[in-house]
Amino acid sequence: MGELTVSEYYPENFMGNADCPLDDFFGAVVTAERLFREEIETQPFSLTELSAESAQLLHQYMATAVNGLAISQVSHNMLPILWVLDQGGRVFLALEEVYDEASKEKKYPLARGMRVPEGFYKLGHPSLINGEEKVARIGGELLFDPDPEFGISGWVITNASGRFGFGPNRTQKHLRNVADVFGSYGLPVDTFYYPPAS
Repeated sequence: MGELTVSEYYPENFMGNADCPLDDFFGAVVTAERLFREEIETQPFSLTELSAESAQLLHQYMATAVNGLAISQVSHNMLPILWVLDQGGRVFLALEEVYDEASKEKKYPLARGMRVPEGFYKLGHPSLINGEEKVARIGGELLFDPDPEFGISGWVITNASGRFGFGPNRTQKHLRNVADVFGSYGLPVDTFYYPPAS
């Protein structure tokens, strides 16, 4: 019998299936060691769970980077989408949003390389996880990179998450398996893996 693959479980045979080998596919559960109060108290306005329904909308959104205006390509390239695969194997996505400390109101999405000004805070990967205990298996970014090295569609997932993406428990295989989850929902993506710091 061959090695089990993600496609045998996602999406139809996943929810509620205790036999899905999540540790093998995506690594052991890790707790966010560095956690900000705002990431416990606030969840991003753009927070979305990957499902058959949301994948259809996300597919349309992603297609605008390839088939749309140059404006769309620049926008998608500058605004990475955070993703995290939680303890139960569900994938959540959101833009990295900046909030006002005084009003707690959402102000704007954080573009690549942009600093958060004084008096504001950003919501990172732990804010995508519901509840006070912030645990997940792996996390990173979904972004558009038109570099021809990424041959599927220009869309790439990385393990660029300071709390859930790096370390010895998150491997290139785990990231590729997350890409397979996206693919099982009709969202083909390439991977860019950042190895653990030595």
